[in-house]
Amino acid sequence: NDVILAGSPAIPQNAAIEHLPTAVDGADYLGTTAVTTEEWLGLTYDMDRDTVDGFVSGGLRRFQLASRPEEVVEVVVLEFETPEQAATLQAELLTAGEAAETGTEIDLPESIAAKADAIEQATLVELQANQGNYFIDIAIFAPLADTDIAAAKADLITIGEQVIGQFVE
Repeated sequence: NDVILAGSPAIPQNAAIEHLPTAVDGADYLGTTAVTTEEWLGLTYDMDRDTVDGFVSGGLRRFQLASRPEEVVEVVVLEFETPEQAATLQAELLTAGEAAETGTEIDLPESIAAKADAIEQATLVELQANQGNYFIDIAIFAPLADTDIAAAKADLITIGEQVIGQFVE
């Protein structure tokens, strides 16, 4: 009973969290948390660095896809000191690390192709963009099952257009 009576925990606040989408079409909200630079490096399996240059704040919001409930959409926004630092991190998706080595680039529609890059890996699809001092990462994957990569790619493009199109610096 104590858990029920305690209510929901307060969602942490920072500039990056304030820039996360409040909703994603076709998905149900699961939760929000702050992200530190060390947590971002852990999420991306980048164990060679101790920090991300210019990192100010970070936030992560997760949604469950209604059409494939075993899959989630995870949106991360990272705030940087300068737009160049946000752009540098985005460029790494296609040029550095495991994703660049093992992934296949996803062709994006004109609506977001100039602003974003996307990649398909064995277990997930991921899109990254930057706008001003903000870096945006959208990933679709199944934490405890197999990801329907073909369906996830289509959803990634739709959700990417939504999130990037509605993003206000």
